[in-house]
Amino acid sequence: MVSIRVINALPAGHTVSFEIPGIDFAAGGTDAAPGADVTRSFTAGSPGTYLYQSGGDAGARRRWGWPAR
Repeated sequence: MVSIRVINALPAGHTVSFEIPGIDFAAGGTDAAPGADVTRSFTAGSPGTYLYQSGGDAGARRRWGWPAR
């Protein structure tokens, strides 16, 4: 079982959602409001490396000094 905890430290108005295409997560919430957290768990079907990345607001990413994807 793999569990990932995401803590939303963003300012008000920026909800974080955590999903990975092709992964069936255990039941539970997917969004974390500012100041909250969400934990997602899944059973890895096969050994390997699982990639995740931000699919968020490119404009906000630039303001924070992160590359826009």
